[in-house]
Amino acid sequence: MRLTVNQLPSHLKQHLVPIYFVTGDEFFLVDEACALIRAAAKKNGYCGHEFFQIDSHFNWENLTQQTDTLSLFDTHSLLELRLTNNKISESAKKFVQEYAKNPTDQKILLFICGKLTGQQLQAQWLRGIDQIGVILQIWPLERQQLPAWINQRLQAIGLRADQNACQLLAYHCEGNLLAAAQEIEKLRLLYPEGQITTEMITAVTSDQSRFDIFILTDSALAGESMRVYRVMQGLKQEGIEPILVLWALTREVRLLAQLAAKAASADFNEIFKRAGIWPRRQSLVKQALRRKSPLAWCALLQQANELDHLVKGARAGDIWLELCDFALAISRMS
Repeated sequence: MRLTVNQLPSHLKQHLVPIYFVTGDEFFLVDEACALIRAAAKKNGYCGHEFFQIDSHFNWENLTQQTDTLSLFDTHSLLELRLTNNKISESAKKFVQEYAKNPTDQKILLFICGKLTGQQLQAQWLRGIDQIGVILQIWPLERQQLPAWINQRLQAIGLRADQNACQLLAYHCEGNLLAAAQEIEKLRLLYPEGQITTEMITAVTSDQSRFDIFILTDSALAGESMRVYRVMQGLKQEGIEPILVLWALTREVRLLAQLAAKAASADFNEIFKRAGIWPRRQSLVKQALRRKSPLAWCALLQQANELDHLVKGARAGDIWLELCDFALAISRMS
C-alpha cells in the first residue's frame, strides 16, 4: 500500500507490515518517519535492530541467508537497510521480490533511499511491497505549506499560534525544516503553554548567541571558514547529534551539486525559481556556486557518503573532526 507521512502514525497504531520502503530527499521528514517506524517496531516486540549500509558491493546473498535461517531462539528484529544512492541494483530487486513472496513474522525490513522518480516507483519489483508492505513517498514541503506544518507541530505539543506568527517563523527558517523544528523546541521550553505571539517568535529567532545547525549551513555557504569552525565547536559542546549535522550539510551539498550542473546553461534567477530557493537564501547559494565547479560539488557529495559510513559506525574515525573538515571544505574556494 502507498501511504503519506500524515497517514503513517495512524497506520502504525493499527498494525505493522513486513516491509517498509521510505523514499524521499527531505532528510528531516524521512528521519522522523523512520523514527516512528522504529518506535512502533520496538513497542510491538521487535527489540533487535540491525543496520545495513547498502552500496554496489553489498552481498545480498548473505542477507537472504540471514532472513531464511530462523529458529525459535531468534530475536524479533528490525532490519534497517539504507541505500547510498537511488540506483537499485538487480540483486536488490531480486531480494525484495523473493522476500515479499515469503516474509517472516520475526523480521521487519525498513528500506531507506533518496527520491525516486514516478517511473521508478511504478517498477515491477516494487509491486510485492505494495501487496504486503508500505511504500512511503516523502515530498519536500512547498513554501506555502510551511506555515501550516509549523502550526501542526505547535499544536502537537500543546501550543497555539495565529497565522501571522506561523508565517513569521516560516519566513525566518526559509524552508529549512530542521531549523524550524529547533525554533519550535525553543518555544516549547520558553513558553510551555498558551498562545505563541509574533513578539515571542521574534525574541526567539533574533537570539543568535546559540550556535545551531542553521547558522552552520549558512556560514558554510557564505564561505565564512572561521565562523564555521567556531559554530562546529559549539555544536559539539552542546551535544548535538552528529547525524543531524551531517544531514543538514549533505542536504545543502546535494542541492548545490544539482544546481551547479545546470548553472552553465541557465541564469541563476531561472535556476532558483525552478528549485524553489527562498529569496533570502539566494545570495548564499550564489556565493557557494561561484566558489566551486560541478565536479567539486560531486566530490563533496561523495565525501558526505563516506561520512555517513562513519556516523553509522561502519568505519572508525573521529566524527566531529571529519565533520568539521567537511563543513570547512564547503566554505572554501576550489
